[in-house]
Amino acid sequence: MINAILNKLKFLLNMILSWFIRPKEQRPPTLSTTIHIMINGKVVGAVQSLNITERSNSDHVDVKAKRVRFDRAQIAEAFNKGFVHVCSQVYPIDFEVKETNNPTVEVHNAWVKSLASSYVHKDYVIVDEMEFEAESVDEKDKPKK
Repeated sequence: MINAILNKLKFLLNMILSWFIRPKEQRPPTLSTTIHIMINGKVVGAVQSLNITERSNSDHVDVKAKRVRFDRAQIAEAFNKGFVHVCSQVYPIDFEVKETNNPTVEVHNAWVKSLASSYVHKDYVIVDEMEFEAESVDEKDKPKK
């Protein structure tokens, strides 16, 4: 039984090593999506999900963003006042969605409409949810291969 486990571990280790040793162009493609929060062109954070809603009868775009907070960090750079409150935002926020380092969606000039935090006791997870009103959304063409 121990030999069978060791053989499986050897197989997995060889498979992992062969993947890393292969030249980059021979590796299977991976999709790495990141959603950055930007203020004045500088990345100040990231979120796990971003929902964008456009309506035909509205001159703005509704945006919802969620992120798990791993420390006490909040998007304080946009507020520039030492505290975070819905009415205290000073600078607009931009979001940039990147897939494998290529921008695909950009949300411009977002202003906070609401902030909410939920606390889960079981794993002590803090989830921040923010709603924004943004001026525009730009979708970029994906690069050709």
